[in-house]
Amino acid sequence: MTCLFLALPVLTMIFYPIVTRAEGVVIGAILPLSGTHAAFGHMQKNSMLMAVEEINSRGGIGGEMLELDIRDSRGRTRSARAIVDHFVKDKQYSVVLGGFSSKVAAALADKSEQRRIPLVVVTGSEDAITLQDYRYVFRVSPPRSRYLTAALVFYRSILEGGFGGGRIVLITEQSAYGDATAWTVKQAASEARWTVTGEWRFETGSRNLETLYFGAAAGEPNAIFLTAFPPDAAKIIMELRKSIPNAVIFNLTPASTVAGSYAQCGVSCEGVMNPALWLPDVVQSPVRYRDNYLARFGSEPDYHGAQAYAAVIVASEAIGRSGEAQPDPVRDALERIAVNTPYGKVSFRDWGGFVNQNDPANYLVQWTGSGLEVVWPREFRTADPVLPNIN
Repeated sequence: MTCLFLALPVLTMIFYPIVTRAEGVVIGAILPLSGTHAAFGHMQKNSMLMAVEEINSRGGIGGEMLELDIRDSRGRTRSARAIVDHFVKDKQYSVVLGGFSSKVAAALADKSEQRRIPLVVVTGSEDAITLQDYRYVFRVSPPRSRYLTAALVFYRSILEGGFGGGRIVLITEQSAYGDATAWTVKQAASEARWTVTGEWRFETGSRNLETLYFGAAAGEPNAIFLTAFPPDAAKIIMELRKSIPNAVIFNLTPASTVAGSYAQCGVSCEGVMNPALWLPDVVQSPVRYRDNYLARFGSEPDYHGAQAYAAVIVASEAIGRSGEAQPDPVRDALERIAVNTPYGKVSFRDWGGFVNQNDPANYLVQWTGSGLEVVWPREFRTADPVLPNIN
């Protein structure tokens, strides 16, 4: 894969005089260290601790060493809310990090707003989390509706370039994420006057989808908007290639979650496009987070880890700028912050109805058989897109 680097300023911690407690500066973090999302939770824990090491190697926050108090939510909303109460009542922390699943992130946001303690949401993507006019909730990750921006803009651009008519089919898994992506695509289709020739939903793990494949092909689409995670993704794509060989396939799940399964389905998956939320070879800070993580833990992190690393950098910088580790001054600092991290530049602002929402870059990548190439936006393109012959 061709690498394109966007230089970012060297990550530095500014030394502000800061009022701290006896044990120094402590940030509370709530992660799913057990349960369904434990693997991601441990990736985020590792990433957060790496960020703490980086900050402390540069002198900490105003000369004080930073520590994290990491607790296991077990992926449960009740546990997460109870931990926030503990952090506020018993620990008097000034800021909390967390929220992997949207369900837990929403519960944390509600409780943090009630408790008037700043929450930096790491990953939870449900749009509603930052549509509530909360003043103590700040989100690093993009809202779910932004995941598809690059894919939809790219499809519009190739239609304008003469790639057939706008005939699309929707195939989505039966989940909140699948429903949300289908709704977003249908809204875009309505605005752009694309024709939705069919809409199909499937249960994860389903074996008999012949009716779906036949129905999708009957609409003769030139584009398929699929929402499928492994192992369903590769299986469905292989079958779609047999019945609709000349349609471009957009799988609307983030690229890092499916690339491994694409390698297993061979040429059938070549040409499939995915949104990507973080590409370290495109935007790479001087703190080589991905390489350092790989060297230490023997596996590459994905965007979940990069978001966790960024959350620690942002929260620590806000504490430093606030001058005191107290919730309201830290909240005020978060509202004004703009800091470069290995995830990219993070700042929180109000836009599109969202409140205190970061707006990270959104990419579209194409699977080539040997790896992922960036095809959109044009300024980050590492290869020209390969499109099927529709003539």
